[in-house]
Amino acid sequence: MQTALFEPPPPPTPDLARADLILANSSAGKDSQAMLHHLVQLADVASVMDRVQVVHCDLGDVEWPGTVELAAAQARHYGLPFHVRRRTQGDLLTQITERHRKLRARGDTTTPAWPSAGARYCTVIKNGARSVS
Repeated sequence: MQTALFEPPPPPTPDLARADLILANSSAGKDSQAMLHHLVQLADVASVMDRVQVVHCDLGDVEWPGTVELAAAQARHYGLPFHVRRRTQGDLLTQITERHRKLRARGDTTTPAWPSAGARYCTVIKNGARSVS
């Protein structure tokens, strides 16, 4: 077996003890579940489990059935508070439809109505969302 001459340094570990609140954004998918598990391990070592909360941003009609319940169950598994955020102006499809209408009204037929780096759904959601626990 051959070993590398220079081993890469380990990735930095965040100093969670400096945080007043630690929010884990969960879609309830496997990546979110893995992230939550890793975060819980780090928070436990740092003795800051009381600062960790899970947030799920509900996409409305485009969300898979049972997604909110699964995200809640994953948070409950670790004994963490769980919050759901929803746009009061409508869900993702409503936003896309409205953006499409506005783009066409000003004669823009090339800009896509879908969220992008310049037109983010998650940025809009923070400005008009309400918390549902």
